[in-house]
This record gives sequence, C-alpha cells and structure tokens, in this order.
Amino acid sequence: MLAILLVGCAPGEEAASGSPGPAGAAAVDEAGWDEYLQRAAVADKQDGWVARCLAYPDLPGNDWVPGAARARCPLLVDASPSIEELGAVLASEDGADLLDRRFAALLEAQASDPGRDESLFLAFNAFGSSDESRRLAAQWLSQKPRSPYARAAMGSHLVAAAGRSRGDRWIRDTPASNVQAMERLMRAAIRMLQSALDLEPRLGPACVDLMVAARLLGDRELRDSATGHCLSVAPLSWNVRFEQQQALDPRWGGSFAELEASVAELRPLAERNPALGGMLARAVGLRAYLAYLGRQAPIEDLAPEFERAARIAPDPIFIGEAGMAARAARDYRKALGYLSQALRLAPANTRFLRGRAEVRMKLEDYQGAVVDARQAMVAGGPTGHNYAVLGRSLSRLGRTAEAREAFHAAMQDPNQRKWAFMRWCETYILGEMQHDEALACSQGLAAEYPDEAEAQFMRSVVLYKAGRAEQASAAAARFARLVDERRPRERQMVSELARISSGE
Repeated sequence: MLAILLVGCAPGEEAASGSPGPAGAAAVDEAGWDEYLQRAAVADKQDGWVARCLAYPDLPGNDWVPGAARARCPLLVDASPSIEELGAVLASEDGADLLDRRFAALLEAQASDPGRDESLFLAFNAFGSSDESRRLAAQWLSQKPRSPYARAAMGSHLVAAAGRSRGDRWIRDTPASNVQAMERLMRAAIRMLQSALDLEPRLGPACVDLMVAARLLGDRELRDSATGHCLSVAPLSWNVRFEQQQALDPRWGGSFAELEASVAELRPLAERNPALGGMLARAVGLRAYLAYLGRQAPIEDLAPEFERAARIAPDPIFIGEAGMAARAARDYRKALGYLSQALRLAPANTRFLRGRAEVRMKLEDYQGAVVDARQAMVAGGPTGHNYAVLGRSLSRLGRTAEAREAFHAAMQDPNQRKWAFMRWCETYILGEMQHDEALACSQGLAAEYPDEAEAQFMRSVVLYKAGRAEQASAAAARFARLVDERRPRERQMVSELARISSGE
C-alpha cells in the first residue's frame, strides 16, 4: 500500500477522471483495434520518422481520403541544408550563382508537381532567426541583388527574427517594445518578400512567408492578397493551404465560417493531393480544441468531438487530443491507439510523447514508457515536466538510481518542485529504506512544505521505520491536523500510517 500511496500525477498532467473508462472501446471494432495496435507496435520498431510513418497502419474505422496519412509522411523529412553548408557554397568561386541555380532547380522541380514543394520549403528553412542566417542572406543579396532567391532568403530570416522578437506569449501579455521590434522587422520582411515575388511570382516560400507576416501583424488586406497570390500559383501546395488555415483560425482574426468554407474547397483538391486530406477536420477539431484550451469543459467530456475529428482526417493534433481524452477517461488501450497514430504524424510532439509514456505505465509497459519519456526529453528539452515523467518511468522499471537523478533534476523546476521533491525522497524510502538519506530528505521536505499533508505523512513514515517513535508521533500529529479525509488518497494515508505506527 505504501508504494501505491507514494505515487501521484506530476504537475501539468491531466488527472484521470473518477469513473472508469468504457470496457473495450465500444465505438471501435475490437478485432480491428487489436490488429491495429499490434501492427502499430511493429511499425514503431522502424528507424527514422518517414519509414515509421509509412509502415504504420491507419486508424481503424476512419473516413480519411485514401492515402491522406501516407501523403503526410514525406513532410517529416528533416533534410534542410545547414546554414554552414549554404555558407560553404556561397564562399566558393561563383557561390552566389551556384546557390541561385540550386534554388532555381528546386523551383522547376516543383513546377512539374505543384503539390510537392517540400524540398523548396526545406531549403529556405535554413534561413531562420539567427545572426548567422542574416549574415549569409545579406552576403548572398550583396553578390546577387536581383536574385529572387536571395531576397526570399532575407525575407524568410526577417520573418523568423520578427517572430522571435514577439515571443510566444499572448499579444496582450507581450511588452510594447517587443511588439514594436516585431513590426519593424516584419515591415522590412514584407518589402523584401514582395520584391522577390515581383521577380519570381512562383516562389512559394516567399509567398507563404508573406502570409505569415500578414497573420502576425493582423493585416487582413495583406492576408487576403498574399493568400490569393499563393493559391493562384500553388493551389495544391500543402504548405500554402496549411498557412491559409492558420490564418483563418479565430484566434488570428479568422472565423469558423471562413474555415469551414476553406475545408469545403479542399475536399475535391485532396483527390489530386491526398496530403490536403489531413486538413479536412480542422473546423470540427478546432472547436473542441479551443473549448479545451479555454477550460470550457474537461478534456474527457470533449472525447466525442476529438474522436469525430480523428475519423474525418489524419490531423495529428486532434488525434492526439482524442488520445489524451481517452487517457483522462482511463480507457488506456484507446488512448494508446490514438496517441500512437498522432506520433506517427507528429513524432516530436512532447505532450503526446509524455502522454503515451503515462499510458504505457498504466498498461505496465514500463520499458516502452522509458523510451517515450526519453524521446520527450529529446523533442522538448530537459524540462522539469519531462524529467518528472522520465523519473516515474524509470522508477516503475526498478531503476531507482536513475529515477532519483531524474526526480532531482525535476526539482529544479519551480512548477514541479514539490511533487518531484516527494518522489525524490520516495526513492530512499521504498524497498529497503536508506535510513540516513531518507531521514535527511524527509526532514527537508517537511520543513519546506509544513502545510502539505503528504510531506508530513512521508516524514512520519520515515521516522517510524527508523525507530524514532517519539518524533514520529509528533510528525503524525502534524499530519493529522492537515489531512482531509474527504479525499480518498488522504484517507488511505491515515490507514497506512495507523498500520505502520502499530508495528505491522
């Protein structure tokens, strides 16, 4: 019982609902679901995002455009040339001409298949917000001032730099100085991008960057003109259509009516470019997603809407949220199926990696949980939340020393500190207690959180186990003053402490 009590959800995770989930995912054919999970497990062993995506089965019972999910797989290619590679080309003899010819070849290749422009977009992705990107774009532009590609590269850098200046907070929470810096950079980007399109109207990345600039500035006139131009030159482009739907999101000044009209327009086009079929659930799924973000309903109550969106189209966000909703409802097999499909299409989504790690723990696949937790660390960095999930996964595998390190790292995050502090102490308590370490850790925990019932519970347990009955009784008295027996977990703590104190 003690081991069960000393485990809880890390901050930032949705707690499971109080009622158990449906017995067997009644909305899905059981045989199809079982086969799907088996095939997904095999596909997960493939190396590389694209190979894994292509090997994956589609969700059972879907109404997707045929081939829509597989068509997304090439979008996972991480083949952008490095800024160092482009710099080496530019530094060579006739380097600016060589770069121009390389980018022109990519543009001509796109012209033969207008729906396949990934290589061209990947090439421009190298020009991000860094100072080195600016230096390289400026050098290229100085050597070839009339090059549409050099101008688009500089415009791409300026858009990225403007986004970095703005930051990722809501506009109402963004300092005025950041907004002003963004606007200054964005206006310069617009001039550069428009000049690139004057020279080469087919240059999709410049056109999409112009759409991004319009969205970030809230410039509806520019949004409409840029979108119109992009659609006239690349109506089947996934990149163009994706940014169009971003701009029509109500959070960016669009509306559901506009979004629904866009989806209707995409349906016949998806027959010519199946990748566009991945966007057909946008209006349905976004309503549920915004309700979740706005805390209008707990995520498990939105499961029907997310599952409906998941059946319409292979959109990884809505499929993943269907998985998170199933997890909250304690339907862990369904959660595993949805989250795995979402990670097929968005393998670096940290939230879904953490969510699947939690689901795997519930299904007692602790090794799989460790794999997902480590992938979350790679995708999202060494955050406190990622360390917390990794620590729990390692702990369930019995790798206590590694779990202890992860919990201690999680403690450095203020949002995770209290929970991770308890789990860190727990690694010294469970099994054969390490007396000195457990005594020191629980003393620090109880002192830092004097009003936390679980902290005082843990301190009492350690003192009783260490044979310090008088001190343990005092700690137990503090726990008794804090406990709320209306909470099932704390009622269990009361019973467990009574058992330990009686010497059982």
